[in-house]
Amino acid sequence: MFMMTTVKSFLLLIIPFLGYAQSNTLKKLGSTLDELKNEKPKTSVYIRTNKGIYETGEDLWFKSYILDDTYLEPSSLDSILYIQLSHIKKDSVVWEQKYRIKNGFSDGHIFLDTKLKSGNYYLKAYTKHSFTDASGPMHSVRRIGIVDNIQSEYKKIRAQSNTNSDSIKK
Repeated sequence: MFMMTTVKSFLLLIIPFLGYAQSNTLKKLGSTLDELKNEKPKTSVYIRTNKGIYETGEDLWFKSYILDDTYLEPSSLDSILYIQLSHIKKDSVVWEQKYRIKNGFSDGHIFLDTKLKSGNYYLKAYTKHSFTDASGPMHSVRRIGIVDNIQSEYKKIRAQSNTNSDSIKK
């Protein structure tokens, strides 16, 4: 009984100190995170499109999420979103535009000109604060395909799959 009373007394004395030490550590951690955030604020950009393959002459619709890197919540740090469309093989920019960011979000559409060649493209999005020190801008990249006519592309794929299935049967 004496041992149990001693343990209870000891715990009652030490528990407030444990809480104080834990609270102090959390405050230090929080202030360190705030210092890092204010030192070099950065954002991450995520971009979504309404689909993955488009015909020339069509609108590509997108939505972008601009997040604060520290807390991963919508950032009000930037007001301009830069978007580029570049050909994968040539790595040449074929289209670029600026869009307004409001409360960490941006959306819009891109008209895919009929003069664009069929192929695979990158849709890249970035802001002023998504740049990294070491390697230039940090892009949010979405790979998309652009074709002249989806129906003819679909027919080519069907013909190829039929040819491949015929050769498997033989």
